[in-house]
Amino acid sequence: MAMSLNFSQNVSFISNNSSNTTPQAATSHYILETELSKKIRYVLLGVIFVLTLVGNITVCVIPYKNRRMRTFTYFLVTNLSVSDAAGIIYLPFIIYYTGIGEWPFGQAMCKLVNPSITFFGIVTTNTLVAIALDRFVALVFPFKSRPGHRETVLVIALVWLIAFLCVLPAFAVRVVEGGFCVEVFPGQTKEKRIHYKTTYNTFLYLINNCLPVVIIMLIYVKIVMQLKRNSVSIPKEKKSSWKHRNKQLNGEREREQLQTSSEKNISLSYSTDVESLRKRHKMEKEFTNMLIAVVLVFVFCYVPYQTLFFVADFVPAVYAWKYLYVVYPYLYVLMWLPNAINPICYGSMNEQYAKAFKSLLRCTSQSQVYLRGRLNSLSHVPNTAFLSLSSRSNATKEPLQPSSAVFSSETPENNNAGADSCSGNH
Repeated sequence: MAMSLNFSQNVSFISNNSSNTTPQAATSHYILETELSKKIRYVLLGVIFVLTLVGNITVCVIPYKNRRMRTFTYFLVTNLSVSDAAGIIYLPFIIYYTGIGEWPFGQAMCKLVNPSITFFGIVTTNTLVAIALDRFVALVFPFKSRPGHRETVLVIALVWLIAFLCVLPAFAVRVVEGGFCVEVFPGQTKEKRIHYKTTYNTFLYLINNCLPVVIIMLIYVKIVMQLKRNSVSIPKEKKSSWKHRNKQLNGEREREQLQTSSEKNISLSYSTDVESLRKRHKMEKEFTNMLIAVVLVFVFCYVPYQTLFFVADFVPAVYAWKYLYVVYPYLYVLMWLPNAINPICYGSMNEQYAKAFKSLLRCTSQSQVYLRGRLNSLSHVPNTAFLSLSSRSNATKEPLQPSSAVFSSETPENNNAGADSCSGNH
């Protein structure tokens, strides 16, 4: 959020505006974070940074590798990963800034860093809402045609456009002042500037937290109810003992012998349809559970940090809380946690993503083995072959070509072996 980047600025505001004490005395009552705690926090942020980039970039590659996952829903999940990965890029700037206590990156980066983090945060929440609406339509109106390529592009473009328009004022009001990257809103008086700042921060909090969470929760309640209704309408597979199952099989064989061919076809068609419904219901349930987990992670990790500084806009005494220096840094770590956890949710709670992750890892492993084999083959070429290439006395002789000799021993089909299974044309 735009209102919550500069913790040092907020605390200095409390310190420097204490009328009866010096700034040092005003901050003396805080319980400060220990050096060990700082080291642990930096390690956690480093792990989150790496996991976020690796996990979300992998999610972005999956639709390129797997044609079956080039659908509207999976493209929305990919869009979520793009915003998570792009937002984390600015984390090192914030860590360095809060570490040294002043902004060293200049005016341009001041206008870019924090508004960009807010921008990608709004893209994330808008995408979560779009995914929830998509699942609602797919379940409640199953015969409605799914969005095509053009509709997918339009929806994703709208998500990014709305986010950009929301943070446009933040790009304008960010300036470097007194060593801090701060928001300076227009206004002839201090009261006016504070009023504009509070109004804008309230707008961002509603757009980025309250409204999306309320809408998403209501939609998923409806989705869960629809899934329960669907499960009731699907005939359940009866569980029975081994002996009872044998009797059932014997009875089915006797009935099959008495049935006509048309009756057999009808029975087979019915069982196939029921099995297809069961599989589809299972996939819908798994995907919905995955998305609910992503939303819950967002609510419990992302929202608390934003809420703290939203409340502080109306109750400045929050900045004087003696545990602020201890609680704030870990709330900030918690805010970035969904970026790293989301890809783990995809892989562990959705069968399609789990298969895609395994396939991608297998392809990467095969590529490494393939390249290692090539390098080993090249390393066994005699050194005299390379010496003959540079020898002037042998210039008239036909030089050896070790690379072509090695590669020509295999047919084109063998050269492409393994590439087909790891290409994007599955």
